[in-house]
Amino acid sequence: MLSRRETRIPAGSLITQDRVSKVGAQTMATRTRTLVLLAVTCSLVGVVPQGWAVPVVATGVGPAGGGTASANATGASLLAAAYSSIEAGRGPASANSGLNGSWTNSYGPPGGNLLSDMVYDAADGYVVLIEQAAVGGPAVERTWTFSHDRWDQLESAGGPPFGYGVPITYDARDGYVLEYGGGCGYCNDTWIFKGGTWTNITKNVTNSPPSRGQEELAYDSHDQYVVLYGGFGTVNGKGAYLQDTWTYRAGVWKEIHPKTHPLPLTQGMLVNDPAGHDLVLFGGASPKLRNETWTFSGGVWTNVTNFSAPTPMARAAFGMDYDPNVGGVLLYGGDGGVLPHGFLGDTWEFVGGAWKELAPIVSPGHLAWVALSYDPTDSQTILFGGVSNGSANGNITWSFKAGTWTQVGVESPPRRFLPALTYDSKDHYVVLFGGAFGSTPRSDTWEFSSAGWTRLHPSVSPSARFGAAMAYDAADGYVLLFGGCAVGDSPLSCPHALNDTWTFAGGVWKNITPTVTTSPSSRYGSTISYDGRDGYVVLFGGCGSSGSRCFLNDTWTFSNGQWIESRPSQAPPGRVYAGAAYDPNTTSVVMFGGCGNLTCPLGDTWTFSQGNWTQASPAHSPPATEGASVQFDMRDGYLLMEGGSVACGTSKCLDNASWEFSAGTWTRLVPDQSPLSSTFQGSAYDSISNDTILFGGCAKISCTSSLNQTWSWVLV
Repeated sequence: MLSRRETRIPAGSLITQDRVSKVGAQTMATRTRTLVLLAVTCSLVGVVPQGWAVPVVATGVGPAGGGTASANATGASLLAAAYSSIEAGRGPASANSGLNGSWTNSYGPPGGNLLSDMVYDAADGYVVLIEQAAVGGPAVERTWTFSHDRWDQLESAGGPPFGYGVPITYDARDGYVLEYGGGCGYCNDTWIFKGGTWTNITKNVTNSPPSRGQEELAYDSHDQYVVLYGGFGTVNGKGAYLQDTWTYRAGVWKEIHPKTHPLPLTQGMLVNDPAGHDLVLFGGASPKLRNETWTFSGGVWTNVTNFSAPTPMARAAFGMDYDPNVGGVLLYGGDGGVLPHGFLGDTWEFVGGAWKELAPIVSPGHLAWVALSYDPTDSQTILFGGVSNGSANGNITWSFKAGTWTQVGVESPPRRFLPALTYDSKDHYVVLFGGAFGSTPRSDTWEFSSAGWTRLHPSVSPSARFGAAMAYDAADGYVLLFGGCAVGDSPLSCPHALNDTWTFAGGVWKNITPTVTTSPSSRYGSTISYDGRDGYVVLFGGCGSSGSRCFLNDTWTFSNGQWIESRPSQAPPGRVYAGAAYDPNTTSVVMFGGCGNLTCPLGDTWTFSQGNWTQASPAHSPPATEGASVQFDMRDGYLLMEGGSVACGTSKCLDNASWEFSAGTWTRLVPDQSPLSSTFQGSAYDSISNDTILFGGCAKISCTSSLNQTWSWVLV
């Protein structure tokens, strides 16, 4: 697990930032562009095309080290550590030496990504993927491996900070993966990956190329060196497409000067073709989209384009690698520019100097910005992620073998928001039910355990819904589900709310609505928790409809198969999508935030014990938040709140902050890594693994984009 510890920051020390990426929403919709991310490229060199959205990305500065300061540390060094930590956005350097947690996405594939790259690492025997930009979230660079149809995150790999479109290649002569230019937006640093660890060798290399990004990079197995070509950088202080050629061998970069060479180019693909004893370069932009084919061998570029024969159309941001199964280079998809071409979904091979379009029955779809690599371990080409029709294609993995594309079966529930999750103590797994994707509610049931996700197929199930209230009823020994929204296209649009009651035990759903004497009215987005002190399930509020009956504030308890309305002397104001969990430290249910009738989001904290609600007055509180996930983390002994949407001027912004509630107050946690900024996730505490599990959620405030990543809060 990660070696760096979380920093604990009192509430109010940090200003919550809007982490919603504007790139996906704005640039992907601009179909007249040549390249989706050239705006980002240009912004870094001071040239921003009119109308392009440009994200602001912080450099990758790690937190000041956790743990207790050494006895001989000077005051100056402590101040320096504090300044460094604060400037990195982490708050004061932590001196906490107790148990610490961090989020990890180790149960499934990487997130849906732009600008990622991957290559087979022959020394370590797996495919390496650099997750360089996660859609809808902060700029990140994480390292994943893929082998035998399984993704694993290397959490202790370290590695370069975030970089835009930084390519990687496997340097077979030197025995490591090589990355160039990954230390900032566009830099000239050199990193190597070997034995599961990244090392910055910039200070040890000779004669680095000028800073750039989105260049072409490949290992030449015939001449036994790495070749770098083109990219986007600066010339005389202005943004420019580059056309220089460099080689790398044993820590030495060397510029060479071929008599002929391709046009200045970025976002093409350069791959090793051992069958042809050369490198093959195709496509890219300069800035016009290109479809010339070049080879490179013995330091010489040769234009082998033959437009009188079949040739892929001009494109950029595609996937390409050598596939020995076809005996040549395999190409897929890309960005074909303006409509009617747009994103492409064609498959081509380049064998013996000629292009041929293949016609597989099934394909991954019209995609650009994919990562593609041949995996000799399983004798297949792997394609991951990408962008389709202006939105992330998600964390979908495909393999190409024997002329056929097949989706790799890394089982996980499909994308959704507002799923119902709880831990089934009797059956020893986390249960997930329902949720929605876009305007389509779901009715599937899943279990989650140490083996990952498994789809269950009960003979009877509740109808499709999102925003249902679900909790484990320890006194009665089953999972309890109530209500939800049967029809709706967003979390606050529901013309048909439900009020049926179901139990789940031993993998079987049972509708007990006919045996319930009385029950809460139809609603969705209620708060629900098992009250361990009083031995019943507590349900509060929710939204009865999209109109006047929304923002309820009634309280109900459930035990022995019956609902009973509780009538406390005071109750919180009506709300929907608050976060709540039972806190054994205070023997009460703790509820925070939500969305109210007059105020949305809300930022108040309430406790419920012995049938009474009491408003708490914590010394510190999170910002007003709607749709956050709240669970009691038994291992760490505190309530853990994650994500949600917060006030952002006159609108709302997604957040990915983590908060602890203990000793009557809220404390901001800053783990080493966090989920994407999102809201309306599902969460549960897994008593077997002793981790809090987080799944799904909305990746946009509008919930037009949702997630299917699984995160766990683990001890580090």
